[in-house]
Amino acid sequence: MFNISNFLKRIQSTRTKELYTRSQIIDVLKKLLPIDLAEEGIIIKNNTIKIKNISQGAKTTIFMKKQQILDEINKTAGSNLKDILFF
Repeated sequence: MFNISNFLKRIQSTRTKELYTRSQIIDVLKKLLPIDLAEEGIIIKNNTIKIKNISQGAKTTIFMKKQQILDEINKTAGSNLKDILFF
């Protein structure tokens, strides 16, 4: 028989991990760059960070420091993110 409580706990755990990673991304970006982002503007999917609604200057700055940003995020959040995209 399928145990719904275990299923719901697994979903909650995944959601909590994603929120933690998003907050770590924002903290790293604030530390390395003079950029202020909202959590709603960040999506994590397939080990890729997707950022929306930021200026062209911020996109350029993030692109130039992409590897440094990814290394810092992976170190602090314990994740394995590979790329940053903009939409």
